[in-house]
Amino acid sequence: MDTISLEAGGNTNCLTFSVRDFQNISELGIIINYDPYVVEFVDIVQNIPISSLGYYLNAPGQLIITAFNPGVETGLNEELELFYICFDPIMSGGDCSAVTFNVDYGYAL
Repeated sequence: MDTISLEAGGNTNCLTFSVRDFQNISELGIIINYDPYVVEFVDIVQNIPISSLGYYLNAPGQLIITAFNPGVETGLNEELELFYICFDPIMSGGDCSAVTFNVDYGYAL
């Protein structure tokens, strides 16, 4: 879990999504939950081109990210930044939103 803390009227803030010690990832499925009254999802910025990367807002505060056959591979103890999940603040300064990864749905095969 990570936390976003932004100032109202501030700049976009991006969280890094990375993997470590994976070989031949064939599918990726993630649910990201956040407080939609504090931050607003802006975009996903890819660090590595993944042509099949897709995402959609399933409900307010819930982002679903998927990829099929992304062709991503890392070495032992190597961390690879796949993409950045970007948010804008929408509340007054000092408000925070926890950002959680749903492990019941999330997978990397």
